[in-house]
Amino acid sequence: MSPKSKPTAERHQFQFATDTADPTVALAEAIASVTDRDPLDLPPLYETVDTIAFGRLVSSSDDVTISFEVDGLDVLVDGTGKIVVAGQ
Repeated sequence: MSPKSKPTAERHQFQFATDTADPTVALAEAIASVTDRDPLDLPPLYETVDTIAFGRLVSSSDDVTISFEVDGLDVLVDGTGKIVVAGQ
C-alpha cells in the first residue's frame, strides 16, 4: 500500500422516509448506529453542516445528493432518503 492510499472503509447504508422523517435526525441516528454511540453523545451536526439548509435540500428533490465528512466519517445523503456512512 502506498503512503497516500487509504484502506477501503466499511460502508453502512440506511433509509429514511423523506415525507415524514427529519433528515437531520435520520442522519444523527445513522451516525450513532455506525459509531455505536447515543445520538446525543455525537458532536453537534450544526458544527459540520448547516442543518436547516441540509434538511431543505434533501427534502427538495429525489435528484439531490449531498456528501460531506462528519466526525471522521464520509457521509452521503440523497433525496430518496438514502444515507451512506463510511469510515468506521
